[in-house]
Amino acid sequence: MMWTALGQCTKRVNKPSPQQGSCVSKVILSVVLTSLLTGAAPPSSGPLAPEPGSLLQTQPARLSAEDQRRFNDFVDLLKEQNTPKARRTGARELLDAGWPQAVEVLLDVLQNEKDPMAQMAVIEVIAESDKPDAVFIQPLIRLLGSKDDRMRDAAADALARYNNGGVVGRLSRLARGQEQPVTDLAMRVAAIRALSQVSDRKEAMEVLVELLGDPNPEIRVRSAQAVGDAAGVEFSTDVGAIKKWWQVDQSRSDLGRSRDRYLVKIKQNRGLQKRLEAVQTILVATLRKLYLRMPEAQKTDTLLEYLQDPMPEVRLLGLELVNALLTDRKKVPEPVLMRVRSMIPDTSARVRREVALTLRDLRDVTDAKRLLSQYGLETDSTVRAAMLNALGRLGDPEAISVMIDALSSDDKQIVAEGAMGLAVLGQEGHVPAEQLTPAIKPLTICYRKLAASDQLLREQMLEAMARIADPQFRPIFVDGLDTANEAPVRQAAARGIAALGKAENAQLLVDHLSDPDPGVRRTVVDALARIAKTDHLEALFGRLDARTESDTTVRTRAWEGIRQIVRSLPLAEQRRWIDTHLDPKLDKATAERYVELMTEIEKDLALATPPAPDLLKVREQLADGLTFAGQFAEAARVYRMVHESLSKSGAPEAWKVGLKLFGAQLQADRYDEAIALAETLTSPTDERQRDQLAAVLRDHLKDLLKANEPDRAIVVLKLVGGRYGPRWKRSFDELQQQAETVRREQDIAAVRRCLTQLRGDAMEVDRARQQIRTLGLRAVRPLAEELKALLMSPEAAPGRETQILDLLKLVVPDWNAYSDQADKAAKLRALEKLPSELPTEGG
Repeated sequence: MMWTALGQCTKRVNKPSPQQGSCVSKVILSVVLTSLLTGAAPPSSGPLAPEPGSLLQTQPARLSAEDQRRFNDFVDLLKEQNTPKARRTGARELLDAGWPQAVEVLLDVLQNEKDPMAQMAVIEVIAESDKPDAVFIQPLIRLLGSKDDRMRDAAADALARYNNGGVVGRLSRLARGQEQPVTDLAMRVAAIRALSQVSDRKEAMEVLVELLGDPNPEIRVRSAQAVGDAAGVEFSTDVGAIKKWWQVDQSRSDLGRSRDRYLVKIKQNRGLQKRLEAVQTILVATLRKLYLRMPEAQKTDTLLEYLQDPMPEVRLLGLELVNALLTDRKKVPEPVLMRVRSMIPDTSARVRREVALTLRDLRDVTDAKRLLSQYGLETDSTVRAAMLNALGRLGDPEAISVMIDALSSDDKQIVAEGAMGLAVLGQEGHVPAEQLTPAIKPLTICYRKLAASDQLLREQMLEAMARIADPQFRPIFVDGLDTANEAPVRQAAARGIAALGKAENAQLLVDHLSDPDPGVRRTVVDALARIAKTDHLEALFGRLDARTESDTTVRTRAWEGIRQIVRSLPLAEQRRWIDTHLDPKLDKATAERYVELMTEIEKDLALATPPAPDLLKVREQLADGLTFAGQFAEAARVYRMVHESLSKSGAPEAWKVGLKLFGAQLQADRYDEAIALAETLTSPTDERQRDQLAAVLRDHLKDLLKANEPDRAIVVLKLVGGRYGPRWKRSFDELQQQAETVRREQDIAAVRRCLTQLRGDAMEVDRARQQIRTLGLRAVRPLAEELKALLMSPEAAPGRETQILDLLKLVVPDWNAYSDQADKAAKLRALEKLPSELPTEGG
């Protein structure tokens, strides 16, 4: 009935208003209350799933075909982009099945941080299991250290299902902060949550009571709450009352009744919480849709209503919509801004965190004072970290002392945000460098105290120090480059050295150009390029050799660094370095680098006033490089410029450049231009020049044949004709014969490929016919030979014969082909009437 009311309420929303949005909220909340009181789930959640069995059952290693299909379906449900409910179904079915393969999949998902939705589905299903397999204990304990609050809480709930495997002992050590590597505050809190749910075990409750005396105030508060939840009693923070209760409770000899009562209560609360979360999700989605459909005039009032809603989830929706305005670069109404600022001390830690991040994105420096006044009162570590993040961007110098204090926190996220906040204050110009001087020593001390296992925090602090770029950080950056550190740490250290900006630090980077990790080498090369001088060109040049450097990106970035350094030199020194290090004849890659530098030098000389006297020489060298780089059309263009200038001045070098231009035009397939140029280059009486041109032409034809391009060679030979006289006729005739032979062989191979394609599907047959049509008369001889061989074969193949006959008719439509009733002799006579020669134009 309640869900019918929700549908009716939603149908009335033609022009949504805040009141109508409230209607939906009230109806859904009514459904929540009804479902909580009656124990019934909302219709959208479906029937309650049966509790799964234990994974410890023995199953055969090989699955039947049907089980394998089911297994694949369940894995797809869990891992593909499905709804959370569908993912949980997949995880539950895998857990219930008890197959060893299923256990492996579930373990893999639990350890795959790249798919948190699948992780959450597996954790939640384990938390519903009566006897979860001990194999999941270690992954669940690791997930207590997740940065995601929901993930940590869910892992704690799942661990609470274990009555063996040493879980209580592990959780106790985590809660005390005794586990190695040292656990952070969030992980300790998650362990406390898990202990509260196994508080029927005496040793678990002993730890919670013990932690009431922990030096960390948040641990004390969380422990008191856990004891209260476990006892079903509201103790607040009255340590005396808790200890008094424990003195009585621990001495009882019969704990069965109270333990059962608590377990039932915990189980009921877990189920109710899940139902509440499901309905809250529906509520938030509905309110979001209502807001987006509203007229603009009504949105401000609705947004204010969301921000004032008693449910944290709705207030979070309001903040989400405010951030959407900022993302779209729309103005946030003043009443909304005032409301957001008033939410800094909100009762929900999640809301307080989002408020801090929203104020950060608003970039109003006056908000820094508001956050600073609340920071000292804040107890939630995630909120404090968000506040530090915001304070760095807001740029208030008064935040420096708070950030320095954050460096001594037990929480790694707070330390990281404090360090980065200091860096942002300086990098974005909010404060002068001297105001950050008091932070240099605390940053150094904090970094030196980090354990070797704190690689992520090391990386974050190095990034912050790199942005501050104080010379006192140099030893830390040097240590960070050590290969004992993980690759991201080494990369951050390299960026830090580059940020110091002094050439004398370049050698520190040179020593790490051969780092085993390609990502580090890329960063080192980039960093070196920023501060290196000419003394370091050789080190960078060594990274261009593929035999030394296997990573293409490293080679590319090394070249960028070289180019920057070389271009900073005087032009004469640039040319000397190029002549010494870049021989364009060596390989195409070297030629391309040569062309890149020579192109920039040519531009510099061309822009000089008056033009540089060696401009033509540089242009000729550039065209040479373009030729070796395979950029023949561009080479021809540059050669032409040089040739025209030399020809006008009557310089004797004009002939040599003209010969190069002739070769470049041939390579660029500009045959008409090349032949025309050859006519202008030589005089009828100069046999030596004609021989040189003919030699270039002959070499080009040989290259074409070597590259299996007979068609291009035949086109060139047709244009040449008898221009170079009887002395060269024999040579060119031989090349003509070679070209025709190669082309004939290619035609035969092409026809055979087409005949093979005729055995394929309709698309392949169509493709084959098109290729035969393209070959035209050149396909006649190979087709006729194939058909003749088929006719002479002792085995008849009428279908194949018809296919070839059809292809011949396709290219020789006027041919009088034989009939189906013709005998072999008649068929052979008909084949002899096919054209035996190609057209005189050569194809």
